[in-house]
Amino acid sequence: MPPLEVDRGDHPEGRSGWLPLLALTIRSRPLLKLCSLTVLLVVAYFAVYTYISLILDRFAGVTADHLAVVLLLYGLAGFVGVWAIGKIADAFPQRAALVTMGSLVVSFAGIGLFASWAPGGVVASVILLGAAFSATPVFLQATVMRVVPQASDVASSLYVVAFQIGIAGGSLVGGLAVDGGLLGVVPWAAAVVVTLGLLTLRVPLPAGAEVPAPVS
Repeated sequence: MPPLEVDRGDHPEGRSGWLPLLALTIRSRPLLKLCSLTVLLVVAYFAVYTYISLILDRFAGVTADHLAVVLLLYGLAGFVGVWAIGKIADAFPQRAALVTMGSLVVSFAGIGLFASWAPGGVVASVILLGAAFSATPVFLQATVMRVVPQASDVASSLYVVAFQIGIAGGSLVGGLAVDGGLLGVVPWAAAVVVTLGLLTLRVPLPAGAEVPAPVS
């Protein structure tokens, strides 16, 4: 195969073109808001999901023998969630955000609500959570590509950083809650966090998109 020419960005033109894009991206308030929303959503999710086996065991009586089945259903629900959100994420971005984040709220609240009296409801809520969160990165990434279209690669990098912060933060928060005997509070707290994000959300729209009324 012929050698491929790789642009390593060490030409003056490359540096002069890249730095303004970085500055533009960092100054983008919509992108910063989106990254903040990403951190909140991912923290809420991983505070719950990191300890999902413990939640299923304690609140739904799902032992190791049946845990694999529930997690399999969780994964299959994730496929459905990605497929479903892919149908509307571009044409109806606000609807995608409403459906996805609303489903997260229902999932978290369901886990907390059914924990004391309906094990089947806990399992169903966990499966719904699989569909809801699997769809979440789809609409978030699609929105990133719209808020700073002239520097989408840099914007995507910042989004990935925000996502990773959320993973670490959620695991830490969940761990502190478990150590403090507050496992039952975690799903409710996650539902509140996502609800706050939902109430403040505004999704940038592609040109010509027909969408419902703004969220805020």
